Amino acid sequence: MRKNRTETYLGSCTVCNFCVLVFRKDVKRYNVRIRSDGSVRLSVPLTATLSDAKPLLLQHQRWIAKKRRQVLLARDKAAAQPAPSQAELASQKAWLSSRVPTLLSRYEDALGVQCTRWRLRPMVSRWGSCNVRTGRITLNTELARLPICCLESVVVHELCHLRVANHSPAFYALMDEQFPAWRQARKIMNANPPKRASGLS
Repeated sequence: MRKNRTETYLGSCTVCNFCVLVFRKDVKRYNVRIRSDGSVRLSVPLTATLSDAKPLLLQHQRWIAKKRRQVLLARDKAAAQPAPSQAELASQKAWLSSRVPTLLSRYEDALGVQCTRWRLRPMVSRWGSCNVRTGRITLNTELARLPICCLESVVVHELCHLRVANHSPAFYALMDEQFPAWRQARKIMNANPPKRASGLS
């Protein structure tokens, strides 16, 4: 669900005994992102300095540390699960392939956008992704083992990025408009991280 933007490495800060990498990016607000490996990145506006970033990180260090622990626990939980077999993956793809086209058609019309191509593949750290330049959407095959509201939420999320490329308030307002239950779906997905991906894609 991440979008690529040009960014410039600004430096690093130490918070709660771990390193936060700080990047200048074409964003309006400060944005902390914790990756599945536990690394922490802070995106800051183009005019911000490293000195601007440090007080913000210190102010929110407890929250960052808590979220980082949650991410690492989810990663360890996912790693402890057996990778889906090729038979399971084939079954997941068949189930998703019978439902994704209908969802895409419904929300493409509602949003006035078009997905040029979609595909299914195992993904370790994300439920979906969208290339806003090409209009291509990728969905995690593991969505097949969750309630269908999760699949619908991810489809809507990626299509909304064809209207709003970032995760700004405008993006979440669009999500609220199109699929108000997305927060409940996100809780389910956060509680059930993807299994380790196998070689089949």
